[in-house]
Amino acid sequence: MINEYTKELTEISQEGSLPPELQRLRKYYKDCGVPTILDESLSELLLILKISKATNILELGTATGCSAIAMLLTNKNLKP
Repeated sequence: MINEYTKELTEISQEGSLPPELQRLRKYYKDCGVPTILDESLSELLLILKISKATNILELGTATGCSAIAMLLTNKNLKP
C-alpha cells in the first residue's frame, strides 16, 4: 500500500524528467543484465533531491553511473 502510494507520487514527480538518451541507456543496461537502480527507487531519489534542494551529492558504489547522471540532469541546484 505504501509502495503503491510512493510509486504514484514519484511517477508524477519524474514524468518526462529523464532525457531520452539516459532512458535508452538504462534500458540497454537492464536488457544486458547489468544491475541498475530500480525505476521506483530512482524516482524516489530524484523526489528527495527536489524536496531537499541539495546542492552537492556523493554517490558511492556506482555500477554504471546512471543514477548520478539522472540526479545531475534533473536537479538544477546541483553543481557539477
